[in-house]
Amino acid sequence: MDSSNSSSAAAFQPHSSPSTHLSIIDSNSQTIALPGLPINLDRENYYLWQSTVYSAFEAFDLEAHLDGSNIPSATVLTTTQGTSDSTPNPAFTAWKKRDKILLLWLKTTMSHSILPYIMHIRTTREAWS
Repeated sequence: MDSSNSSSAAAFQPHSSPSTHLSIIDSNSQTIALPGLPINLDRENYYLWQSTVYSAFEAFDLEAHLDGSNIPSATVLTTTQGTSDSTPNPAFTAWKKRDKILLLWLKTTMSHSILPYIMHIRTTREAWS
């Protein structure tokens, strides 16, 4: 195999390096760069992986995405008369975007053998449980 093929193959292996990181905007409009972790979930290291990932979520005050305690209740705004408006709830929209980024980041901490088991997962909470 020549070096050009070797480097191309490495570019498509996000789990091969702890340098994978993603950035999100927190509720104070500050950018949070989620670090790459030096551990990937596999069939033999669940407790070590769980502890490491949870600590990372706690460090950035994001653990509510793991336990589901901060999901906005309405996807659309409610009028003062109590009826649903067709206007999207900005709190839900922001939460959903942040949660999708966190889900993507969480997947980068999993080995290729684990990913098929969670490919249908839609939220960080679902992936965590």
